[in-house]
Amino acid sequence: MTQKLIDAFEAKNPNIKIEGEYGEWSGYWAKLFLANSVEAGGIALADRGIPGNTEVRDAITPKLSAADAATAAFINDIADEVGDAPVVPPAGSSPAPEILTRFTTEVHFGRVSPEEAAKKSMEELKSALASALGRCTSPTRVSGDRPMTQLRPRTACRRRSTR
Repeated sequence: MTQKLIDAFEAKNPNIKIEGEYGEWSGYWAKLFLANSVEAGGIALADRGIPGNTEVRDAITPKLSAADAATAAFINDIADEVGDAPVVPPAGSSPAPEILTRFTTEVHFGRVSPEEAAKKSMEELKSALASALGRCTSPTRVSGDRPMTQLRPRTACRRRSTR
């Protein structure tokens, strides 16, 4: 996606060449703050790229160099084509597709009734979300040897040694 945007920008601005720089995820939260702060944007300008946050971008655009201002204008021009970023799913929801697929397959092959699959899949989904929030879970069994987790009260948790 990034290279496509660079190519489109360079096609529209043939006298400007861009070399993409890709970094690691370290410092994600600090970068997130910097990306959404008008004050931080006014200091960094386009040193870390043109801000994705439109409020920050609009605030710093008058202070940008000609090349950076052209980049900001290009990003504004294609905003309708690119669209919004996808909504970040809730913590603990990543196992949801696997859980739902597994129970759908169980129903499809007649190994579990739809009612039982609905009940157990909801329990497992709730447990996955609770685990992400730091609540304790304990393993139980769905059918055969396919694992499922069940919520336990926080007082039932035992701390494990990290040594």
